[in-house]
Amino acid sequence: MKKTILAIMLSAVMVCSLTACGNTSGDGAGVQEEGGEEQGETQLPAWKEAYKNTLNGILNNEIPLSDGMAATNYSDLGGPAYFALYDFTGNGTPELIVTGSDPHADYIVSEIYMEDGTSYQGFDAFDASENKIYCNKDLETVIYVGADGKLTFSERYNEYGADGWYYSNVETEEDKKISDEEGQAFSDTHKSLRKEFKNCFGFTEMTRENINSMLAN
Repeated sequence: MKKTILAIMLSAVMVCSLTACGNTSGDGAGVQEEGGEEQGETQLPAWKEAYKNTLNGILNNEIPLSDGMAATNYSDLGGPAYFALYDFTGNGTPELIVTGSDPHADYIVSEIYMEDGTSYQGFDAFDASENKIYCNKDLETVIYVGADGKLTFSERYNEYGADGWYYSNVETEEDKKISDEEGQAFSDTHKSLRKEFKNCFGFTEMTRENINSMLAN
């Protein structure tokens, strides 16, 4: 009788020990799994990481702001800078627009950054109906068209004072002098688009908090 009771007690102890080991093993696996999740932080998409680096570089005076004519460090602006995101190229990844101008002004000069770091300076007008991007640089206006994940040079207008206007078109392979009337018509269109620029993009003040918020996961 005593032997029977002793055997039952030993069996119960072994069962409890196995159960306890099983639970410990299970808890340990759970902790390891949770720890793995904590260690494997979600990475930002490459374009968000690139734009965060660009914007923080501007705030740190490592990347100057350019209006197509001159470059200015953020600390020399005397006021805030602004940024916006807009998909000009239609590939689902927006481009980054930065400006040191007042985003509510009738004339805004900005710069477009692509994910790979390429920039387009002097961006001051946008024709949304044809997806045309107007950039003033070195006394000429260059027009780009956004499509297929890139900005493609399309047209160029130059005004050379007394020598008049010149026009280039990549698609038609034109490179010619144009009349003053044609040049003035382009200039009027450009000025009209400039005034509408402030209504095209929702600019946000460039602060670290806003950068982290807009470019979060």
